[in-house]
Amino acid sequence: MIGEAGDFSRKLLTVAIVALTIIAVGTGLLYLHGMLDAWRRIRYGSILFSLSRYATVGACAFGIYHLARLTASNPPGKSDLWPLWRYLRCVLASGAIGFLISATLGTSMEDAAPLRGGEVVADYVPSDVQGATFALKIFLGVLLPGLVGTSVGIREAERESDGRGY
Repeated sequence: MIGEAGDFSRKLLTVAIVALTIIAVGTGLLYLHGMLDAWRRIRYGSILFSLSRYATVGACAFGIYHLARLTASNPPGKSDLWPLWRYLRCVLASGAIGFLISATLGTSMEDAAPLRGGEVVADYVPSDVQGATFALKIFLGVLLPGLVGTSVGIREAERESDGRGY
């Protein structure tokens, strides 16, 4: 029981030290740029919106990693090509997600009511370069945690099958 309390307090202390270090580094960056009083002039609404977008991306990467890990660690059959198929499936799914999300670039939903929906409006028509750039960003953003999760899932499945004596 005492060991668990010590582990918890050590983890809590680690979180506190990391948070203080983040604050110190942020303050140091403002100081190095000669803007130590900039915190008074910052528009926090735009920063919080930006941070919420990064948090959403982080949550999606976390979810993609675990989904890929679980999918790769529970294979439906045994085959020598199966690990290759698991990686290819991850790459193809990432490409499909990148295309589907980039297809909505420049559109938004207006007058959206919860029950009857709304109207999709094109705010602007993106150029081919903008669409391709956005698709590649989404593709790589989904692909990297997916490949890592697939790799971990394959290793877990191999470890599990070695433990069972297959």
